[in-house]
Amino acid sequence: LPRIFREQAVEPSADAAAAATAAAAAMARNGTQDVDVALMTNATARLLGEHKSCTISFNFKDISISSAAEILGVVFAVFMIDSVGRTWTQGVFYTLGAAMAVILGFRHIDMNILTVAASVARLAEMAASCATWVHTPELFPTRVRAQAHTVLNLVSKVGAFLAQYLISDAFSQVACGGMMAAVSFAAGIAAIFLTETAGKDLSEMSDVGSTKAGGSNSSLSDSDEDGADVTDQE
Repeated sequence: LPRIFREQAVEPSADAAAAATAAAAAMARNGTQDVDVALMTNATARLLGEHKSCTISFNFKDISISSAAEILGVVFAVFMIDSVGRTWTQGVFYTLGAAMAVILGFRHIDMNILTVAASVARLAEMAASCATWVHTPELFPTRVRAQAHTVLNLVSKVGAFLAQYLISDAFSQVACGGMMAAVSFAAGIAAIFLTETAGKDLSEMSDVGSTKAGGSNSSLSDSDEDGADVTDQE
């Protein structure tokens, strides 16, 4: 946005200028409530005026291919999460994503190979993430399930915040790919050692904690009843 509103910005095109003029007229008729609309229209006008001077190019074909791979990732997760299990679905796909991240760290590789690696990486990470979102709430008993899922979701947002710095110019592409691979591989190994919940009811997971907590209480109550019976017999 600072670049859009700088004083040296390129003059907008005729269509963009007309849109900005129309927005200003609407603001004059309706009062200050249309300030935000006019501001965004002005920003759009400047963007339309500057698009010819932009030198950044995107290969939208390759981006579309890699993005579409996430759909296959969801499909794989749906078919594997119950048959193979939550833990192994995460372990396999997080590890596969780590391997692809290593390949993406080498810029000199042929673009077609990088496109395939990016597609497989996004497929793998999407499949693993789907399994993680299903598996996470199933690991906790009902009384703490919402709180635990909320805390873990908050931690994921912290990771998303730090990821922006990870992929910046502060690190080389090799270092970036290596760190992403390390994080993904660590997630896969950690997921394998989690409790498998496939085929179990949520009530079973809730009963685990209550059974452990209530086991000692039931033993105490049984001993009290036995003591009471002995007293009555005496």
